[in-house]
Amino acid sequence: MRKLQLSIGPKLCYHGFTIEAMQTVIARKKRGPAPTGKGELIGVRIHPKLWSALDEARHECSEEELPSRPEMIRRILHSWLIENSFMSSPDEVLARLKMRSDEALLSARNVESRIRASSFLDADGVEDAVKTLYRDGGRCGGSDWPSDASSEEIAIQLAAETALNRAFDEMWERDSELARRIDWPRADPEDFLD
Repeated sequence: MRKLQLSIGPKLCYHGFTIEAMQTVIARKKRGPAPTGKGELIGVRIHPKLWSALDEARHECSEEELPSRPEMIRRILHSWLIENSFMSSPDEVLARLKMRSDEALLSARNVESRIRASSFLDADGVEDAVKTLYRDGGRCGGSDWPSDASSEEIAIQLAAETALNRAFDEMWERDSELARRIDWPRADPEDFLD
């Protein structure tokens, strides 16, 4: 916490000394997590009956995973959108993904073992190189965009690729073996757009 000194009254002068009344104000920390900047903020009034039902649903979750009210609203909305076919479920997206052939997976694992044996990279560099191998399929940068793509087309493609990379990272954290089996370069990035 940071303390600030604020002058709250008139200054008094007496034989060359300045005296002023001071008050100590403690600056409060902002509540909640830092904003991510993703998504649009929507202010919604919710009546007490709905709040109590929402809190009841929150407390159905495990103690260690108790979601905040906004997170619970996001989860409920996400479930409703999937149930009513406005969004694909993660399982549907996973079912559409192509898996690497056994041959391609064996080849990638051989390259991974050579990367891990390399003395040129530190531990973080090795992990990044391995993830890049499976996410990009060994491609070394560049893009498949036509040279005459408009800025709007490029923005859409960038958003889709960013969503695909985020999905890969989340999958790698949850189940790195499954992330290795998925043929990410053949995945449709638009499947991962929010």
